[in-house]
Amino acid sequence: MNVIRLHKDEFILDIYYDVELGNTHVADHGVTDLELYEFFSLEKYLAIKRKDGSFEAVGMTSNRSLKVIFRNQKMTKKQKHFFVITAWEYKLSKDETDAIRSREDL
Repeated sequence: MNVIRLHKDEFILDIYYDVELGNTHVADHGVTDLELYEFFSLEKYLAIKRKDGSFEAVGMTSNRSLKVIFRNQKMTKKQKHFFVITAWEYKLSKDETDAIRSREDL
């Protein structure tokens, strides 16, 4: 499998690289690496586990909302490792926005 590995702070992001596209799925959808870091570091997202073991998450960065498909890799207290399959801009519903904001108040 082809991936691009990025490190920033306590995060490791492995981003799926599609050889046929000549790009990552993330970049193909107009999402930047920095937006992915922000998505995971702000923790303003809701995730559900899919049948295949990956997660489908919707959430916010400082500029826009995204849907991100990912798998958790090795997680420790010092390091968070995600394998990002794809991501794209997504319009959050009012219920999703309210649920994310209620998590911020905890």
